[in-house]
Amino acid sequence: SEHSRHWMFNGEFTIDGVTRKETLFDFVRDTHKANPRNSVIAFKDNSSAIRGLGPVQAVLPIKPGGPSGVAPSTVDLDLLLTAETHNFPCAV
Repeated sequence: SEHSRHWMFNGEFTIDGVTRKETLFDFVRDTHKANPRNSVIAFKDNSSAIRGLGPVQAVLPIKPGGPSGVAPSTVDLDLLLTAETHNFPCAV
């Protein structure tokens, strides 16, 4: 794969001269293991989603994906976090 996370996130990880058996990706995943309750999607296709606001009133299309009117709706608004890794991670 050309994704840099393979060599950066899963490479050898050294802290203060001591090589760790855990990778950087292991450390990132450990935060989710420690507190999964706020996660809606974890580590899926370079993205994660965390719980945001909700329920809130929003004006949304009646039929998304095509022409339609809009109407008030009660929805949860979660936050999508993504890091592009094709060239180099833009967020860690």
